[in-house]
Amino acid sequence: MSENHSWDVYPLVFTVDFLFGACLSDYQHFGRTVCDLPPTDGARHIERFREDFDLAKKLGLSCFRSGVEWSRVEPRQGEFSKDALAFYREYYSELSSRGLKVFATLHHFTNPPWIHGLGGWLSRQVGAEFLKYVEAVVSEIGDKVDYLLLYNEPSIYAYMAYLKGRGGSTTLQEG
Repeated sequence: MSENHSWDVYPLVFTVDFLFGACLSDYQHFGRTVCDLPPTDGARHIERFREDFDLAKKLGLSCFRSGVEWSRVEPRQGEFSKDALAFYREYYSELSSRGLKVFATLHHFTNPPWIHGLGGWLSRQVGAEFLKYVEAVVSEIGDKVDYLLLYNEPSIYAYMAYLKGRGGSTTLQEG
């Protein structure tokens, strides 16, 4: 028994200002990050980002979102890496030079290990330290990005920490 269905198909039309894009996180794609998750080589995007940006442009994308890794920028409390900040400036400049809208995420689930000694995210001091990190990054790359996002999926971060009790980067509670 077969049924004959008639489906009305309408062309999908996007407005001129609709943004088609791709995104990635520093930890998962750059590699060589010293954060509170196990080390990984990632996809080695850190070595081939220019080629990746060229491919994004060739695909016809109009935007690209990538993250800044806090532990790369501030590996030790209060010590901001000039090399890391210069790298991110070059990185976002390269992306912008291809005519893509630039989105930067400042926290994508990972933390510098030293925040756990301060009590983790339940400590007000960690919030104050995060603000210093944000200020350092924005002063370096703020003119190179079109959209700045503080957190990637904050509800997932809280869910993993409180409801799932996962350790590592999603530990909000001290110890």
